[in-house]
Amino acid sequence: MIDIKRLNLEDEVKYKLECGQTITLTHVLVKDWYALEPCFDILETFKKNESDNELTILMSELDYVKTICKNENREDDFGAIVVSTIKEANNLCGGWNKNKNKTVYVVGTIEQEVLFYITNKDFQDIKKIILHQNFYNYDDTYLSPKIREARNKKRAIESKGFTSPTLEKQKIFVMGKTGFTKNALNDMTYRDFSQLYKQKVDEDIYFARNILKSGYSCTIDGNITHPLFEKEQDVLGEMLIDADSFVDKVNQANKI
Repeated sequence: MIDIKRLNLEDEVKYKLECGQTITLTHVLVKDWYALEPCFDILETFKKNESDNELTILMSELDYVKTICKNENREDDFGAIVVSTIKEANNLCGGWNKNKNKTVYVVGTIEQEVLFYITNKDFQDIKKIILHQNFYNYDDTYLSPKIREARNKKRAIESKGFTSPTLEKQKIFVMGKTGFTKNALNDMTYRDFSQLYKQKVDEDIYFARNILKSGYSCTIDGNITHPLFEKEQDVLGEMLIDADSFVDKVNQANKI
């Protein structure tokens, strides 16, 4: 397995496939995000081992993805990820095949000339690079189904009454804050844009808190640290909350 910490995820990443071909993993641009965002859940292969079907658990990750794509008619989704994130696959075709009785994903020309193929080992590395490369705060820490359910309930309670802004609204917000044109944002990598958007939101929250803190009747305790210097909370840190507090929040939400 590759060591993500050793890679410079801000740049393109070179990866040598088992077939001998070296590919270039690139960032997804903002203008392509609308079409690709719904496809990324295909890469969440950890769900394979949570199946009640023993045959599913015994599958390779690539076989599992192939099965999901075929059962849910999502071959185009997987192909879109490959074509959009692998530079050498741009404007080419892809499809499932077998090599030495093992599933591979083949990329070639319309004339069916094979240029390279992705094995299960390749896929395990590539999916990890793609997710970390495009989601700057991606956390691949495994959570059991029960913990994921608890986390989702916690998030639902905390976000009650709020809506998540669409990408269009995010772009309008960043344009107003920075003066960037829509074309400039569309040509930006989603990784860069999402960090810029978060920075501008955090700045507004930071200044709002300071204004409130300067008021005579303000009861905010402790120092306010600029978001740029705050430690990012990982997925496990998010779950380290007091159990009684969590139950109280659930009960209060149910009363509303």
